[in-house]
Amino acid sequence: MEIFAGAIAAAVDQDSRDGCLLINTALELSPHDEEISAFVSGCLTDMENFFRDMIENAVAQGEISPSIDPVETARGFLSLLVGLRVLARSRPEECPLRSIEHQAETLLR
Repeated sequence: MEIFAGAIAAAVDQDSRDGCLLINTALELSPHDEEISAFVSGCLTDMENFFRDMIENAVAQGEISPSIDPVETARGFLSLLVGLRVLARSRPEECPLRSIEHQAETLLR
């Protein structure tokens, strides 16, 4: 779950609360600009597809249970990562952010 650990480290270790450019754009500009909204949507879809591909590879390698639904789990990961990035802007505290990381881990059981 390196992607979650990296996002947490960035949030906790930095003095700035600038956050993630993609998430900031999704929250601040997407509702007001169709072109930006389409771009953000494409990026989020790419992230979801990345998670799905990694899950499918892990299932094929026998690293996680074949009962894990790659599509649903990828959507869960995306939602948790977006939530982590949003929460980190206003509350960059390690404990609540680690809770999100732990929730992601439970999706693989």
